[in-house]
Amino acid sequence: MAMKSNKKSNLQNRWLTNTALIVFALGLVFVLGVTAVFAAKFYSDMESDMKYLAREASTELQSFTTLDQEGFIAACKNYTRSFSDRDHTKLQLLDAEGYVIVNSYDNWVGDFPGTPEIQQSVNSRGPVPYVGVDPVTGVRSMAVSCPVLNSDGEIAVVLRFVLATRSSDTLILLTAVMGMVLLFAMLTVIVISSGYYIRSIMVPIAEITEKAKRIANGSYGTQIQTRYQDEIGALAETVNEMSSKISQNEK
Repeated sequence: MAMKSNKKSNLQNRWLTNTALIVFALGLVFVLGVTAVFAAKFYSDMESDMKYLAREASTELQSFTTLDQEGFIAACKNYTRSFSDRDHTKLQLLDAEGYVIVNSYDNWVGDFPGTPEIQQSVNSRGPVPYVGVDPVTGVRSMAVSCPVLNSDGEIAVVLRFVLATRSSDTLILLTAVMGMVLLFAMLTVIVISSGYYIRSIMVPIAEITEKAKRIANGSYGTQIQTRYQDEIGALAETVNEMSSKISQNEK
């Protein structure tokens, strides 16, 4: 009996383990895929918005290039201080060497960001994005740099918008966590339902096995009572028929 119980347990455990592993693997791939697509779309939209903002700001700052150097810097400072989204997005203006000369946070003037998109924007004469750790703040950020051209087509300054991605990364992480919670909930339901299903198969098979052993030990004519109208019921009827024929032959 112990061996039979172990075999039953082993079969049930293998069934549940295989089912759980397959569902978990497929679900994990799905969750990671959805999270990756969501993150890519989120960052793509954020990049597009910042590029649009950079182009608009570049056009507005270009109108100040007709002023002398002192007037230009003063106008740029007024612009950055009145920048409507300064609580969330940092606006910097850099000189030709890449040093900050105007900043929406005045105490950071003179810093050297040194991120690659600054020189790339100078070369391309258009907005270029960057995602990574800001060398000055040490915070993971998205930055977009865009040159401001004067009337001669020369670069007056390079404007740079910087946005910390902490809230965005947190939202993406929460999306992944919610996906994993749903996956584990689904996995729990599947394991419970699979356990019920495998037991509905194992119980009648165990009964049939026990009666078949009794027949093998000489209890000819033993009949299996079954209420199943499926393959298990057909197996029970076959064993009953075999038992009856053996009993008749023995007589």
